[in-house]
Amino acid sequence: MDDETLIIYLGLIDLASSVFSNTSLEDAQNIMQPAGDDNGDDPSNRRAKATKQLLAAWLNFASGAIGWNETVNVELEDDTTLSLTFAQLIDQAEDILGDPDATRHDLEFAKDLAEAVNLHDQDNEACDEDGDDVEAEGGDDAEEAEDEDEEGDEDESDNGHKGKGKGRK
Repeated sequence: MDDETLIIYLGLIDLASSVFSNTSLEDAQNIMQPAGDDNGDDPSNRRAKATKQLLAAWLNFASGAIGWNETVNVELEDDTTLSLTFAQLIDQAEDILGDPDATRHDLEFAKDLAEAVNLHDQDNEACDEDGDDVEAEGGDDAEEAEDEDEEGDEDESDNGHKGKGKGRK
């Protein structure tokens, strides 16, 4: 995706997101391509992975690859499936990322929610002829983050993951 398109998408995201308000092109590039150690147990790294997946999900929405009320199925650890609209899913993930006290389990759940959007429709026709679009980038990032997080960490708490709502439409 070229910088001009990314700037336009970030402007759209800014209107609806509480996590990515006032996100610059440089901020977005740093989120999608973070520098530094990739230690899976580092809480800041867990937050970074969830943030990366969430930005990719928002970019998929901004590009038209997924609709606001489109249903996304999220596979949970207990082999059940949670069906949420994009709006519900984004609301829950943003609530978690907006909580500075979110647990490791919460951050993993937020990452999984956003990743479900990014893996939702990888063969979407929003792809250009080069296959170089937001959906493909989000999908690749989702798969990389999933591979990096295969450690299967356990956490001591579960906050129910109910969205608090931020007044988004």
